[in-house]
Amino acid sequence: MTFDLATISNGLLYITLEDNDLQEYADRTVKYLVGIPGFCTRPVCAIYTIRKKTRTLELAAETGLFRTACDGNHTLKNPDCFFVAAVRTGETTILDRRHCPSNCSFQCEDSLHIVPLKKENSTIGVMALALSTNGGPSDDQLKVLRMVTNIVSRALNRLLDLSEKESMTALVHNNPNPIFDCDQSGEVTYANPAAKKILWQHSIEQDELLPENHLDYIRACMQSEMEEAILHRVENETYSWHYHHAPELGRIHLFGVDVSDQKRMESQFAHDAMHDELTGLPNRNQLMTLLRSEFSVIKRRPDYSFTLLLIDLDRFKTVIESLGFEAGNSVLQEIGQRLNRWQGHDKVVARLGEDEFAIIFEDISNIPRIMELARDINKVITEPIRVTDANIALTVSIGIAIGNSETQTAEGILQNASAAVYRAKRKGVNNTEVFDKEMHTNALHRLRVSNELTDAMASGDLTVYYQPIFNLNDLRIRGFEALARWHHPENGLLTPGAFIHIAEETGLIDALGIHVLRLVCRQLTEWKQSRLPLAWVSVNLSAHQFKRDKLVEEIMAVVVQEGTDPSRLYLEITEGTAAEQPDRAFEMMTRLREQGPRIALDDFGTGYSSLSYLKRFPIDTLKIDKSFIDGLPENPDDAAIATSVITMARSLGMKVVAEGVEDERQAMFLRAQHCDEVQGFLYGKPMPARMATNLLKAGPLRRNPTAADPVGETD
Repeated sequence: MTFDLATISNGLLYITLEDNDLQEYADRTVKYLVGIPGFCTRPVCAIYTIRKKTRTLELAAETGLFRTACDGNHTLKNPDCFFVAAVRTGETTILDRRHCPSNCSFQCEDSLHIVPLKKENSTIGVMALALSTNGGPSDDQLKVLRMVTNIVSRALNRLLDLSEKESMTALVHNNPNPIFDCDQSGEVTYANPAAKKILWQHSIEQDELLPENHLDYIRACMQSEMEEAILHRVENETYSWHYHHAPELGRIHLFGVDVSDQKRMESQFAHDAMHDELTGLPNRNQLMTLLRSEFSVIKRRPDYSFTLLLIDLDRFKTVIESLGFEAGNSVLQEIGQRLNRWQGHDKVVARLGEDEFAIIFEDISNIPRIMELARDINKVITEPIRVTDANIALTVSIGIAIGNSETQTAEGILQNASAAVYRAKRKGVNNTEVFDKEMHTNALHRLRVSNELTDAMASGDLTVYYQPIFNLNDLRIRGFEALARWHHPENGLLTPGAFIHIAEETGLIDALGIHVLRLVCRQLTEWKQSRLPLAWVSVNLSAHQFKRDKLVEEIMAVVVQEGTDPSRLYLEITEGTAAEQPDRAFEMMTRLREQGPRIALDDFGTGYSSLSYLKRFPIDTLKIDKSFIDGLPENPDDAAIATSVITMARSLGMKVVAEGVEDERQAMFLRAQHCDEVQGFLYGKPMPARMATNLLKAGPLRRNPTAADPVGETD
């Protein structure tokens, strides 16, 4: 059949020239196409457009197709859709019902020609028509199809562009943020309602709302062809202006965003990061920044110096234990306010955390004057504070360090002040110390030993020796006390007295304690696997470790990891540690006992715990301190104390171990008083694990040793 191409073209162009929107145009077009005599074998036609936002084919109009065939999953990622295939390949696709996938909803008996509608090289939609029942369309049908495709594509291009422009116009007009259009001279040619509202609210002109140097930004944007982003403050609001050059229009678009809340939030975050939440004072981060600033002044002025005071409240934990955390916080707030109000010298006050404050005194290094300021500070803080109907009188330890050209870093001067505080606290309460060269030498020594000790734990040079504990009646071995030993590459075998205090000062004591515990647990597991007569091993907990909230979890994690029977583990706590915080001690001991380990109270008699606390503590063993054993049996006071402790412990169901037994007469006295077990050089020195293993294999001692012939070795 021959078609009148001119008549068909004029009909389509007439529809195109009418004032129709996209949907009306598509609807009239599909009806016109199926009405062309002889062109479509059945009245089936549909037009789809591509929706960019969702990447799907969206039905614009259809006739003759089942609705389900048109509303299928036409996402552009669907590989089974013939409609999508035409989009993706840019070529005509023939949809034959006989070759459709099983899930296809197309129900037409005819084949469909699915033709891509294009804008230049990109596809903007597809058109589907039924052109044949079997076989292919005729050459004349194909000529009509090419002409129709060309006309419909151009019409869709125009309508889609118009729709997009209308959407953009509405977006700009209804946008809550200010938007301007400017010409190349910087003159505003358009302002949206949001911009006009801001001008009206603040009673300002356009020039005041736009950034300063507005014309310079216009020129820079045009030259670089890149977007410019500028912050500009108007009254209490901050706007971020974005300059975008549209060369095809000869204009510059200005998009403004109110970032006032964001800037206020950023400012608040910056403040919070540098200030203490409780007192509002600068925190450690801010202090370090200020100290670095002081050292930058010294680089410009070598004669400049300043002073750092580190203030540590003495026994502040007593306030918390007696009055609670809220009262403690009130005290800290009051001290912060007092220090801030004090007018003694140009200063900056900071809180470093817990009960520690710091003050920077600018442009001063005169020691007598600094000591005078420290005394004033002491008076300010120690004046009684009224909290919850109680007058709280505190004392402070103060460390002083001078910042000058010899002190190089913020970290260095803070470390120096900390060393001075440490020396002040070792003297007792309410003392002030100035950092000097001796402290510097000691600080370097502590740092070196701390680093070496860390390496020793990693390399295995920090190990455990085991001092045996015997039943006093039959001299059968009952257990061991684990004692740390350091095989130092230069100084030989070191006992804890050479390094424990440094571990405590440098904060390494926690890691050291866990390291020793792990080695002990590993040894207990090894003895169990070797089927040796199992002994228990006691491990000392330092006062610092005992303050850790997660101590129980840390201990039990090691026990589980090493596969150790927790009932074979004794944990030794000194009487002084338990008495310092009795409620906390009771809670920690109870939790440990519930997990399996047993508790021993070490150095009993040297502390100041009351019998009422002792009675309620879940203690399995009392260890009488060596100082009360040394005088036995001649010293009547030592004899009376030892006898009383043994009697009391037995009445409370506790076992008693006498420490430091070095003489047979001491052993005889203790045996007469029914002491359970003994530990000391009379029977055994600390020994490495291999000797402890041999001792377990050997069984009970079969001789009456003397102080000169104990079991064990020390090297």
